[in-house]
Amino acid sequence: MSKDNLIARAFLDALGVAGYAVAFAWIVNHIEQWFGPQEPSWLGFAMFIMIFIISACITASLVLLKPILLYLEGHKKDAVQLFVYTLLFLIILALVIGVFIIKIGT
Repeated sequence: MSKDNLIARAFLDALGVAGYAVAFAWIVNHIEQWFGPQEPSWLGFAMFIMIFIISACITASLVLLKPILLYLEGHKKDAVQLFVYTLLFLIILALVIGVFIIKIGT
């Protein structure tokens, strides 16, 4: 892959993770409005763990799947670069969201 393709892919993967995180946070924030307050139960905790595992799988596939495939195909340098670029974009997006939260809170 060319460097431009790696950077574009990393950006899209990071954007996918950020979009998923924002959508998930929005849904969790509105669950009580949709379903009303619920008493804690073991089923709720089981559901939390299941959602956590599903979230880990989704985000791991966005961040790790393509680098692993590239690595297995023998493109080790591209695999490492894609992973690093994706992490850098995730850090940048997290900082942008953090600044946005600070601006909104003040």
